Amino acid sequence: MHHYQRTVLNSITLLILAVSFALLILHVRQQRYPLSDLNAFLCTTRTVTSVQPGNFHADGNIVLDFKNKRITLQYDIITAQQIKKVLYRDVYIKNLKMPGAGIYTFDVDSVKVFSTDTAGDFLAHFRLLHPGAANEIRVTRVGNSTYLYSINRQIYNVCTLQ
Repeated sequence: MHHYQRTVLNSITLLILAVSFALLILHVRQQRYPLSDLNAFLCTTRTVTSVQPGNFHADGNIVLDFKNKRITLQYDIITAQQIKKVLYRDVYIKNLKMPGAGIYTFDVDSVKVFSTDTAGDFLAHFRLLHPGAANEIRVTRVGNSTYLYSINRQIYNVCTLQ
């Protein structure tokens, strides 16, 4: 191989390595901060679950809406005694911060309980999304518009970005 051909080959190899390294850095940054625009994050999920400690079945939706600073919970709950309750609440959040990669902390500003809500304090034992409580949402990107999240490490689910 002639000297100039070796130089061209080395240059192309170094260029490919540099481009690969730049793309790797971009990918790592995107994974490290999964929500590039925190104020535009709107993610919805559908949940059907049986909760063994409480011995009830829940079927409903959670909407994480960081733009309007709220989390909407809308569930039909059926107890072991076949009593149907409706949980329908908007939890308004404030002081949304990002202390680490994919971790978001917030305070509960207020909770709006809709007139159709018949759950009362049924879910109070979860200590979840109450004013005065320390709250955290962990978000991990798992697809183009799909995220795995946890609320206070008690509710885990996958949601789709809107």
